[in-house]
Amino acid sequence: MTTEHDRALLFQEVQQFRQRWLWALLLGINGVVIAVTLYSVFGSSPDPSPVWVLLLVVGVACLNTVLFALMKLKAEVSEDGILIHYFPLKRREIARDRIRSCKALTYRPLRDYGGWGIRRGWSSVAYTVQGDRGVWVELTSGRPVLIGSQRPEALAEAIASLLPPS
Repeated sequence: MTTEHDRALLFQEVQQFRQRWLWALLLGINGVVIAVTLYSVFGSSPDPSPVWVLLLVVGVACLNTVLFALMKLKAEVSEDGILIHYFPLKRREIARDRIRSCKALTYRPLRDYGGWGIRRGWSSVAYTVQGDRGVWVELTSGRPVLIGSQRPEALAEAIASLLPPS
């Protein structure tokens, strides 16, 4: 595929984890972990654990939160094919000649994939951030890919425009 600056985009969508319940859960878990660590280091019967354990736990909790805040799913369709970039974890390019078909659909994130993120189902891999809508892309290899989208019909239309007329 060519560089991002050389190709004309037919579709682009960027999604981030912005669900309030998810952030409340993440921050709540981090808060509990930090509180338990503080108590074990400085509590009434302190564990002999050194203070560096506290620093490590707080650092990991902060890093986890920052990583989660930076994470985003970018789906692009150009004349070359599909780019799925799950920043900063994964970048996947699917050349147009590897695409057999596609369709917009509603899926069950928890039941089908165990939640959102980069997930492996029984027969496919999913790249999702939120919601229950996406585009099922059948590859010539037979291994399908689900791309979560807030605009699945537009994404499917852009991908379908890459396919040869049938």
